[in-house]
Amino acid sequence: MTGTTETVKTAVQEIQITNADRDTKPAESTASSSDTTLPQISVSTMRTTEAVTLTTPAAITATEPPISEPPPARYENSRIFIEEYGIDKDALFETGMAISGTEYERACAAAQTAQNLGGRNCIEYALNAYFIGEGAGLNICIARSAMYDWYGHVANAVEIDGAWYYMEPQGGLAGLAQTLANGYYPDGLDLLTDIYGNPFDAQIAEHPYN
Repeated sequence: MTGTTETVKTAVQEIQITNADRDTKPAESTASSSDTTLPQISVSTMRTTEAVTLTTPAAITATEPPISEPPPARYENSRIFIEEYGIDKDALFETGMAISGTEYERACAAAQTAQNLGGRNCIEYALNAYFIGEGAGLNICIARSAMYDWYGHVANAVEIDGAWYYMEPQGGLAGLAQTLANGYYPDGLDLLTDIYGNPFDAQIAEHPYN
């Protein structure tokens, strides 16, 4: 009986040990599961933060200023007036070729010749003077207001001895200074171009030519 009892005790102990192992395994599994879950929560939180960050550029884009309206179209250039007034460019150029003297003398002669020809308005006077001045070998351009373009006063500007001056063909005058012209022309003559609208980078002298 003693041998049998010991055998039974041994069997019970083995069963108890086995049950004890089974009891501890779920606890280990739970701890392992808990440990695994925590990183998953952390990763999920980081992803949520990234998702919020990605929405930031859209908010910046929404605050950008609207695109401005395109600039208005410019007025007709001088070629339209040349055709409308029937200006003979070649004849005027040949007239200018007959003018001689210093740059100042040629400028005064071109202005006086344009005044003598007359015209419908200041535009025709200025265009006539432009082609006469070119024929006379002068560096000359059209002078008008940037604000009113061809619909303000139109005259000329001419280079004399390395400086630029206004030329008023309606008055037969050349060598006008910036200060005098500003008082004479109420809307200013701050836009200097050739007959095609190409700008001249020139600064009108502050004192008249003498």
